[in-house]
Amino acid sequence: MQSIIGSMRRELLGSDRARRGYWWLWVLGTAMLASGPGSTAHSQDNCMVRINRHNQVPGTGVGSPGQRAHHAMAYDSDRGVTVFFGGEIGKTGSEKYFNDTWEYDGTLWRKINVPDPIPVARSFHAMAYDPVRKCVRMYGRFGGGDYGFDDTWEYTGDGMNGSWKQVAGNASDEGFVGTALVWAEGMGIMARLRGESNPFQGGFQEVGSTALWTGTNW
Repeated sequence: MQSIIGSMRRELLGSDRARRGYWWLWVLGTAMLASGPGSTAHSQDNCMVRINRHNQVPGTGVGSPGQRAHHAMAYDSDRGVTVFFGGEIGKTGSEKYFNDTWEYDGTLWRKINVPDPIPVARSFHAMAYDPVRKCVRMYGRFGGGDYGFDDTWEYTGDGMNGSWKQVAGNASDEGFVGTALVWAEGMGIMARLRGESNPFQGGFQEVGSTALWTGTNW
């Protein structure tokens, strides 16, 4: 299992193919991990699928968070919406980081009204939906500097208003960026794949191990 995950991460993050307009989708039994812009996929167990992104929805008249890189999204299967958070824009050394929350219902993007506390602005974070706790879980961040950070948050919303709750870690503690969260349906648990703690010093080097969410921590 660890060798499969490691190979998948290197394929996705260690080449330029994820930047050439494709999605790379890895399916581990009933657990799915996806990265990159795209749309509908056909998949088989334990395989990697390249998906051309030519059937995008219209980019005008649907609202938009604006140009972003390294943001994160998760699909809330109970409400049928995609939740979007954060990201960055700008050249190296002059990046602007965001901490806004949006939802897409298949027709429109809507910016969600979220009172404090709100997660710190970030990029390179990971999100996935937990159908047992009925929330989107978010882990990690990069916000400039040298290191990733270690906080975990949970989000619930209704399409207009939402709330974030910090449930583990601290935004000032060293953690991981470039990781991924995935819901393992057969196990009924969320897994966090390995990431990088010091992402821009000498290339991407995976560290840590796969961790499972216990309900209070990884």
